[in-house]
Amino acid sequence: MKDWFSFSDMDKLPYFPFNREAVTIERAWGNEDGKINQSGWRKEDWLVRSALVSIDQLQIAARQLITPHSLIFRPHWDGDEFELGNNTNYNGVDLFPIVESFEHPITGRANVSLSREFIIYHALIWDFKTEYTHPTDNLLVATAGMEPNPPFRDSEVVQIHRDYLRDFLAARKMGLLISIIADRFANAIVETELEIQNDQEIRVGENCRISTYIQTPETTRSGYYRGRSILNRTICIEPYEKPRFARSPWLHGGRNLYSDSDYPEFIINHLGEKSVLPRETILSTYINQGIGDHGYLYFRPEVLRKYLNERGYQLHFHMRNWGQATAPGSRRPIDLGINSRELITAFGPDLSDLLPDEQAYWASFSSLPSGEICEELFQTRMQLQPPVSPGIVDLIHRTLDNLDSSFRTRFNVDLVRRVPVLDDIKIMGRLSVGPYTNDWDYAYNLIKTLYSLVVESLETVALRKALEMQGITPDKKLRQIKLLEELLASIGLAEEAAKRMTQSLAGLNELRVLDAHHAGQDPVLSFKLLGASDFPKTPRVGWNICVDAVILSLENISLCINN
Repeated sequence: MKDWFSFSDMDKLPYFPFNREAVTIERAWGNEDGKINQSGWRKEDWLVRSALVSIDQLQIAARQLITPHSLIFRPHWDGDEFELGNNTNYNGVDLFPIVESFEHPITGRANVSLSREFIIYHALIWDFKTEYTHPTDNLLVATAGMEPNPPFRDSEVVQIHRDYLRDFLAARKMGLLISIIADRFANAIVETELEIQNDQEIRVGENCRISTYIQTPETTRSGYYRGRSILNRTICIEPYEKPRFARSPWLHGGRNLYSDSDYPEFIINHLGEKSVLPRETILSTYINQGIGDHGYLYFRPEVLRKYLNERGYQLHFHMRNWGQATAPGSRRPIDLGINSRELITAFGPDLSDLLPDEQAYWASFSSLPSGEICEELFQTRMQLQPPVSPGIVDLIHRTLDNLDSSFRTRFNVDLVRRVPVLDDIKIMGRLSVGPYTNDWDYAYNLIKTLYSLVVESLETVALRKALEMQGITPDKKLRQIKLLEELLASIGLAEEAAKRMTQSLAGLNELRVLDAHHAGQDPVLSFKLLGASDFPKTPRVGWNICVDAVILSLENISLCINN
């Protein structure tokens, strides 16, 4: 039994609080083998608790071998003062919780969560159960919940990713104290089987001790000797040298903490020369140093992918080819656009305000200049002559609003309903940008979204009611496009003209079906319905054909209903 009582497995899971990336900072559990009045009986109980300690007092606290029972942060009355349980003092050492837990004084229900400070620092997203996820890394940072611990009440179990923990500790200038106490028992027929000494204390390494005791058969009342071994262990987790600023989603302000060597180089001209971006965000600095074209740098279009897809990043075009991107924690948006060569042109001074890691992301897509600076961007920013080029999302909203207003005026019924896709910021961002690479599958998915907005948002009930007002009973199988076609014919448009007016919507529908099936459908014919003479050269060209044709179709339908 020597290994059992000497805790030879204390550096192995589950007894050691560290696994590959996480650390257990709160837990109580136990195991029992056999019955207490049998010779082979064994039992163990473990308790792990933790507390934040200022870095200058961390080793002092560890040497005092604070037990988990000293690390209790519970709301209570102290005389006539109410304590919230947000700190305690042990032998002159101030301790603070990283876990907030309490048992309701009436219901007895236990509550456990990470501390407010830890959640705020990492801007964690809680799933309203046990998991806390980082908003931009999309990694599980911590879990906090309850688990059965018979015969006692359910106990807290909290695990935190060590990397995020040490980052937080660095920001708070604190360390974490993990205190462990364990009790092990075993029965033996003769005392020597226990292989321990009575009333003995042994120090095992730093901040760790084991105490052993033996009860005689007379005191156990079971006819057996009973050994007991108590482990007291304290483990310190120190902070990183400095916080990991780069991944923080919070606004970065104040002085710059990085040196030039931390920043990447960008391609700055047609010769392929590279340079670190100047810290100054003044355009004249870039022009004088020959960095970029009027301060604008060129990038492969794939650079947009992260901004369109990852949580915390945002990208929206307020014109057809020009918009702004924002990264978590950035102080200013990035002015960017797509040029006629379908490269991204982005404003260097905006990029220079990003942290080194985010700049490195952009630099990995840095490209030789090709084509002009995005025309809409250049005319607006440099020539102060903004072109008429409304953003796609605004254009769709305005066109549908006009159609709905015309329909309501003539037929006294609302035509356009709000579809769920409008509430998805990411999808609306992708729609505003359109296809940005040579990926036709991506373009077809956007076409499906466009169809949902401009066709599926039209209420078939409203269209049927309008037809009935014209004295026509429509076929129950007809959907939006055919119902519109019949309605236009019923208010005076020739059948062929009504069909031509809705053929762009029909072409959009065919491309949507193409996305669903990818077989048995010629996209050239579908694009011809949208006014194209041949298959578009790139997905972006095809997308613009779709948008322009559909908007024109809806505008003409609105005018026809008005007249």
